[in-house]
Amino acid sequence: MKLFFALEGYDAFHRKLWERRLQELQAHAQDSATLVDHADDADAIVETIGRHSLSNGTVFRVSQASHYARQPERTFMWDSGDLPTGRLPGLYCSLPDSLFDPARHRSFCYPLRSNPLIEFFPPEDARFLCGFVGGMTSGLRWRMLEILKSSFSTQEATFEISDGVWGRIYGGGAEDEFRRYAEALRRSRFFLCPRGNGVSSVRIYETMAAGRVPVILSDHLVLPQCVDWGSCSVRVRERDLPRLREVLRGHESNWEFLAHNARQAWELNFGEQVLMKVFAGELKKVITARRTPERLQSLLFPPRILPAYLVAGLKRAARGAQGMLRKGRTSGPGSR
Repeated sequence: MKLFFALEGYDAFHRKLWERRLQELQAHAQDSATLVDHADDADAIVETIGRHSLSNGTVFRVSQASHYARQPERTFMWDSGDLPTGRLPGLYCSLPDSLFDPARHRSFCYPLRSNPLIEFFPPEDARFLCGFVGGMTSGLRWRMLEILKSSFSTQEATFEISDGVWGRIYGGGAEDEFRRYAEALRRSRFFLCPRGNGVSSVRIYETMAAGRVPVILSDHLVLPQCVDWGSCSVRVRERDLPRLREVLRGHESNWEFLAHNARQAWELNFGEQVLMKVFAGELKKVITARRTPERLQSLLFPPRILPAYLVAGLKRAARGAQGMLRKGRTSGPGSR
């Protein structure tokens, strides 16, 4: 399969990051996928810039900067954004079930590796029942933090709030965060992967790579269909958060089996040696599943995205109001 990755919309830093990543993956692709330099030579044009997003992108129409505007039948996404609309067919990391269309979409892993210190860790290094490191980017995470504080002893769980790391990951200065995150992952049997700004989390795949068990806390996440998740993860419904300790204790005797399966599933589907091959295979499934010509999506898609668009707007308004309220509390007379 001949693939053209459209990188022309990136700044110099991110374009170089993507070019280096594609070179790494192409080295192991063999005959399953070949990268070409021109869109006209490709079987599929792959875009990775999330131009169609509920947070800061085009929603009801197609961006004219997208190849899809000119070649809709041959253009696909590998979208790793938090709030994608699903407007283009392709592979998505964080597309919620309400927008997921099996005839146009597949769920897949994140394309870039964010933490270079993540590797396979021996099972004997895990002395905590569970762990978490990350920012409080959703109400679910705040509730989870309260559960960790109230239900788990310091011998059972390791957790740390680490806000603002993403701006330093690609700009430099995140070494300490990388180290603390990798260390918490190494020492945990189960690693908590709650939804944040979007319904997914890169922690799921980092946990699998490390040989630990991902605990998936996201009711509306569509997981990659190429993995048997029941054999390599624990999924906890959001309403069952108060039972988190009980659920994990129930799986504790089986954790090494789950962790082994998680690492094996990562190697078979998302590891460096196979990622491009699996990506091409999943993309072919999108092409095969297509039932409606893409030119008709301009009519079919707006009603589908409208509810999500309205909900996203209400959430932004609520966050803004909460921010103003907090600011008022901290700036009033006698405040510190």
